[in-house]
Amino acid sequence: MRTIDAGALKRKVQRLAIQAWKMQVKASAETILNQFIDYIDHAPTVDAVQVIRCGFCRYYNSVGYCALHQTEMSKTDFCSYGKKDGDHAEGTIQKERS
Repeated sequence: MRTIDAGALKRKVQRLAIQAWKMQVKASAETILNQFIDYIDHAPTVDAVQVIRCGFCRYYNSVGYCALHQTEMSKTDFCSYGKKDGDHAEGTIQKERS
C-alpha cells in the first residue's frame, strides 16, 4: 500500500477535466478511466511515519501518566520510544515531503 498525496492527485484530475471540457473531448469512458487509474498509480507519495499513540503504549497508564518520561500525557500524544501494549492498534501520522 502507498500513502498518496490526495490533494496533488485531485488538482491533476481537475486540470484534466478542465482541459477536456475546453477541448470538448469525446473520449470513451474506458479511456478516461484508464487515464485516471494511471494518475493514481503515479500519484506523488507522502512520507508517513508509524507511531504508537500514548493511549496504546505500554508505558502509559489509566490515569494518563507515562512511566518512561515520568510525566502526564494525553492519549493522543506520541513519542519515538513508544512500545505497543498488547493487542492495541498502531496509529499513523503523516509528514509532507519537502
